[in-house]
Amino acid sequence: MRGIKSLRRRVRANRVVVVLGTIRREIREQNIPLLAGSFAYHALVSLLPLLFLLFVVTGFVVDEPLAVFVVESTERYLTPGETLLVADVITDDQNRFRASALSVGVLLWSTLKVFRRLDTAFSAVYGTTGEDSLVDRIRDGAVAFFAVTFAVLAFYGATVGLGDVRSFPGLAFLRSLVVVLGATVAFLPLYLLFPDVDVSVAEAIPGAVVAGVGWASLQRIFALYLELTGEYRTYGVFGGFILLALWLYLAGLLLLGGAVVNAVLGGRIGTAEE
Repeated sequence: MRGIKSLRRRVRANRVVVVLGTIRREIREQNIPLLAGSFAYHALVSLLPLLFLLFVVTGFVVDEPLAVFVVESTERYLTPGETLLVADVITDDQNRFRASALSVGVLLWSTLKVFRRLDTAFSAVYGTTGEDSLVDRIRDGAVAFFAVTFAVLAFYGATVGLGDVRSFPGLAFLRSLVVVLGATVAFLPLYLLFPDVDVSVAEAIPGAVVAGVGWASLQRIFALYLELTGEYRTYGVFGGFILLALWLYLAGLLLLGGAVVNAVLGGRIGTAEE
């Protein structure tokens, strides 16, 4: 009996090793790191016009004292010329219109590129070659947008809602659990709809869990790093830019890694006909 149990344990261990090896091989063969870099680039590009739009909205809806506060708050991170540009965008009607029109155009373009990179990566992982219709692209884009937005809200909602948990160790675990569950639920539709094959909920869960746990861990690691180094402004705007780019790259790598996990566990590697 003990020999049978030992044999079963070895078989299970061998299966785990084989699965992990297959995941590693597929990540390398499908150029997942390169696709994650492309995702991070376009995501970073989309953040810049989004920030500009926030400045424009500030100029439309707030009063002068708050606009002055926004300019003074950003002054420490920007050059004098950039600070003057922010002030012009907030206070000048003509500049607001031009900046908002340009920002909306760049935001739509870069957001579309982000979703296309995700779709291309999922097609590479699952071995599908079909061209999506316009309706499918819009659906996938909306799913990805709301998934990432909900995940980010889960991170910061848990952080703000539970506050400082250092005095309450139990709350630290609760906050981590809320973040992981929120991110997993947010990413689940992405792993259901982005593959161009029929994927069951059970088949999509492992990748969503990998991405959810990975994003939660990534958020925690970066938070600890900022605490230890005295916030990103220690290194100026360039340092903050590098940190953001690195975060986006690792986040994209985790998202696409979850797709590889699902494809390997579901036996769908390179099976376009399925």
